[in-house]
Amino acid sequence: MLLRSRFCCNFSILKRVWRNTYFASFMAGAVVSTMIQWLIQDCPESPAEMGKILNQMFVF
Repeated sequence: MLLRSRFCCNFSILKRVWRNTYFASFMAGAVVSTMIQWLIQDCPESPAEMGKILNQMFVF
């Protein structure tokens, strides 16, 4: 019984880590896509403005 409860606890922790890993990948892809779009549009905003825009996108 102790082994089962220990396994379930560890599995729960692993699920949270996997979820965070997917979230980090998702967010990294969003940044790259946004920067590519900015470059395609010939950088109409300054790098500082882009930093502010990206920061606003990441605030939930």
